[in-house]
Amino acid sequence: MDRRVVWLGLVAALAGCAQGTSPAPAVAPPETTATLFPTAAAPPPAAPPEPTETTGRAKGGKPAPRPCRAANLTVSQENWRARERTSDGTPVTVAIDFKVTSTAPDPCAVRGWASLDLRTPTDSGVPEFRIPGPDTPVTLTQGTETHFSAIFRHCLTRADRAALTLPDDPTPIPLTDGWLPACAQSDIGLTPFGTTA
Repeated sequence: MDRRVVWLGLVAALAGCAQGTSPAPAVAPPETTATLFPTAAAPPPAAPPEPTETTGRAKGGKPAPRPCRAANLTVSQENWRARERTSDGTPVTVAIDFKVTSTAPDPCAVRGWASLDLRTPTDSGVPEFRIPGPDTPVTLTQGTETHFSAIFRHCLTRADRAALTLPDDPTPIPLTDGWLPACAQSDIGLTPFGTTA
């Protein structure tokens, strides 16, 4: 046999043997990251709503006081003063503060604006408007009081009949003390409970 053929056969055998002993390179799987399929983070648990007057519970878990009823309140004039005067000192407008006192055995609350019903001797009503202010509950216990003001145009005509009504109770509360101005075509300005002009 030709040496060249033997040599070539030996080389081929060694090459095949070398290929059979070397491990095939492993194919790495593709890397997966969180950005391929992002998972939405779970939202934090919602905090329970804070109790309010409208839910029937006051802050701190105490029951919200019920609205005051007309039968459990007394109303009186407390202060009468001029707000604006002419150059000669004649009052143009006057402010009258009203005191509202609770006679209810349990706490109750007033809020917003009262309504004044003034009638002149000719039985014509006097219009009114709300002076801006806080519309927040004012809690009253037995014997405690709050205030509000009414701003009147000063005139000599006095109301023949006067009554106050609450936002939550249409029952009129008669006003018997003092003479309230009842000027024709002159609005009355009212502050909310708990404030004075």
